[in-house]
Amino acid sequence: MTPEAEIRERLFFNPANVTELLEKCQQQDPCFLSGSIETALIIIQGYLSGIVKNWLMLDKCFDLAALAPQLVEGLLVMLRMTPEESHTRLSA
Repeated sequence: MTPEAEIRERLFFNPANVTELLEKCQQQDPCFLSGSIETALIIIQGYLSGIVKNWLMLDKCFDLAALAPQLVEGLLVMLRMTPEESHTRLSA
């Protein structure tokens, strides 16, 4: 199993750079995030490392490159959704 630090390094995940990008996005569109940048950073780290871990553990049984646009869109939707929206959608 690949260590967490190595997965993050391979993904080029740099929390400072991601924070800077999120701040720029939020300046351009105040509705970009429904929560704080700190929370978004935790969500992004968990989302990316979880996808990569699953991909590796499942012996690469899905095409990560082909699914990348949908996965990124899913992440962005998740970051934009307010708690009220997520509760409404989950209970429907």
